[in-house]
Amino acid sequence: MKLFNVGDWVKGVSKEDEFFIGYVERIKDTMANIYIVQSDNPYLINRKVKISTNKITTMDPSDLYFEGNILNLIDIALIEKNEDDFIKYTNQLHELRSIHDKLTNLEVINFTRGEGYHRI
Repeated sequence: MKLFNVGDWVKGVSKEDEFFIGYVERIKDTMANIYIVQSDNPYLINRKVKISTNKITTMDPSDLYFEGNILNLIDIALIEKNEDDFIKYTNQLHELRSIHDKLTNLEVINFTRGEGYHRI
C-alpha cells in the first residue's frame, strides 16, 4: 500500500483515461481527495476529485520545477493567502527565469568551423 500525506503532489490517470496533476487535500483509508491543478481535461482543472490511492503516484520534486507548475503554486498560495509560500514560489520563478535567460543568451557554437568548446 502506498503512503501519501496531505499536501503531497501527485499525478495519475482517471477512469476516463485523463491525465492529471494535483495535491492531496485529504486521505481516508484507500481514498484520496485531490485538488487538480493540471489535466488534459480542462473541466477537471481547479476541481476536487476523490480517487483511489492505487491510481495516483507521488511526483518527484524535479517534476514541479516548470514555469507553469510554479505559476500554479503561486496561484494556490494567493488563494490560500499564504505569504510564505507566495514568496518562496515567486523566488523560485525568478530563479528559473534567470537560468532560462542565461541559457538563451549563451554564445552559439558553430562546430562545423571547428571552433570547439567555449568556457562559460
